[in-house]
Amino acid sequence: MAMKPLLENSIVSPKDKIVCHSITGYSGGGRALIDAYEEPENKGKFDSQRPYALGLSHKHLPEMKHVLGLKHAPFFTPSVGNFKQGMLVMSYLVKSEFLNKKITRKEVLAIYKDYYKDEQFVKIIEDDIAYLDDGFLDAMNCNNTNRIEISVYDSEDYMLVISRLDNLGKGASGAAVQNMNIMLGLDEKLGLKI
Repeated sequence: MAMKPLLENSIVSPKDKIVCHSITGYSGGGRALIDAYEEPENKGKFDSQRPYALGLSHKHLPEMKHVLGLKHAPFFTPSVGNFKQGMLVMSYLVKSEFLNKKITRKEVLAIYKDYYKDEQFVKIIEDDIAYLDDGFLDAMNCNNTNRIEISVYDSEDYMLVISRLDNLGKGASGAAVQNMNIMLGLDEKLGLKI
């Protein structure tokens, strides 16, 4: 969701090698990982962020490449955190190498706002300072919702786009309910929390 508007507006090229990283709650690993994290005898064993799929061939890479229409699959490094649910996906852009034209954070936000203007579950964050908690971004603030929040941070040389969502909500069951509502011709938000 972070890259599609940039690709469709020719800000990023399908030939570019996109770099992204995610951290997700351990519930994303299913019953086995949930049990491992919640087992009392494992207390303290999984306190750090833990990267995985280090063969650099994550199962979602073909899907990401196809949906975005990329020439190369993204360089994607996922990790699991010591929290049950919530997710951050961070996409990194080097302004001088990847952005096809000189563009500001404000212009990128305008692209997102226009692209997602009719999407009630997508929130574009404009005031990044007020959005942060003393400079930190909590992966769990969208938990129990079907909302995804997209925020943009930049410096002279780099731009960072962060998507925050509930891996169990928008990332799984919430998306399933939303898609079912659409397919059945029901109100898209029926049974879902924004």
